[in-house]
Amino acid sequence: MHTLGSAIEELWNRPLLGPNKVGVERPQAYRLAHPAHPRTIVIVAACLAILAAGAAYMRASMFAPVLYKEFGYGDERSGPKTFNLLFDSDVPQYTLLMTQWWAPQHGVYSSRHPLVSLYMYPPTRILQALGLSPMRAINTTMALTCGIWTILTFSLLVVWGCRMTDAIVFTILANVSASALFWFSVPESHSFGSATILAALILTLWPRNISAVARYAAAAAVSLSMTTTNAIVGLFAGARHLTTRDFWIAGTSAWFIVCMLWAIQKWAFPATEFFLGPRHVVSFFFALTPQRIGEVLQVMLSHTVVMPEIGVMAGAERVPVSSAVRIMTVQKSLLGTGGVWGLVASLAWCGLLGLGIWAAFSVRCRLSELCLLAGGFLLAFFLVWSAETFLFSINLLPFLIVLAAGVTFTRFRLLGVALAIVVILFGGANNWTQFQRAVAITHEMDAFARSFPGAQP
Repeated sequence: MHTLGSAIEELWNRPLLGPNKVGVERPQAYRLAHPAHPRTIVIVAACLAILAAGAAYMRASMFAPVLYKEFGYGDERSGPKTFNLLFDSDVPQYTLLMTQWWAPQHGVYSSRHPLVSLYMYPPTRILQALGLSPMRAINTTMALTCGIWTILTFSLLVVWGCRMTDAIVFTILANVSASALFWFSVPESHSFGSATILAALILTLWPRNISAVARYAAAAAVSLSMTTTNAIVGLFAGARHLTTRDFWIAGTSAWFIVCMLWAIQKWAFPATEFFLGPRHVVSFFFALTPQRIGEVLQVMLSHTVVMPEIGVMAGAERVPVSSAVRIMTVQKSLLGTGGVWGLVASLAWCGLLGLGIWAAFSVRCRLSELCLLAGGFLLAFFLVWSAETFLFSINLLPFLIVLAAGVTFTRFRLLGVALAIVVILFGGANNWTQFQRAVAITHEMDAFARSFPGAQP
């Protein structure tokens, strides 16, 4: 009995996952003698955010209006269903959620995204109150989200210990990635979810003058607030660095915070549903076959950064079947099929990611290990979830960027930065070409929708 009690007490006073020492907080190999001045960091972050937000707004204005319409320009009987058009995303549904507080979409999406209405509706409503049209308000909201996401990416790299120039390079790489290029151009919850992941990762490192329990409680709450599966970021971080007692305190505190905010959301948006009972999810689970594993690994590890050739399929070809007329897809597209630029960028990205994974095991830094653990968990989940996994790729992007940036703390720093620049130049050109291809498809669907009875003039 004494032995059992001692074992329980030992477990209670050490982390759930791993020993008390799981790696250094920040890599020490290249500590800077003269770190950048805080004012310089703020100015650079602001400049990057403004450029990213402006680019996101410009991209959003390129899509045809039909992308935001569930039934094109006809009615339910005669118009073509155009939802799911952009890689199985729910752009028309989120358009309603962001502009109508009474819309039933608040209930549908809050069952999987706990505080989605509090994140997405208020900024759009404020912009509309300032005189912007609904569409301009939506585009501006997503552009502002892109700017905040850029600041969080840059801040995470700087707080982690990256050189200023390295942080700029990898922040630009994140912004020209295929995932960021597409998902900050349209209303989608996963863009907000990616930002909460970045915020949670920052909280595991900073501010250091606040107790670890408070920081990890905030990280768990932030990561849970937008997508239930993303909660593993805060949970894994706490389980590795807090004692079981403190982890329990942080976890229950995070749960309490999110539930209280959900109650406020329920009061403001009566259609909201609780987030422990997501609906209609069984049909989106897939058998774990070699083909499925190959497709998902290719999409999540490569297509997230370098876009391949975009295919188009009928909704009836999707599994499960969709009533949408057309759906863009890259689920079965092969690596580097976007052209010569895409092939060069894909090879450079694979080399850079490989170096980053090696660096994570070599440097033994807590942040790299957390990204490997949490990113690996999400990757394993998407092996069996979703017909079009590119839709969720932006949730994995922060982990990939951190892992890739880890090479800057090793003797292969210059090689890593050079590969990142190659991906920026060639991958950026390739991704822009594929983005224009996607825009052209929406305009083709727009012309098709206008041919139906009842179409708008």
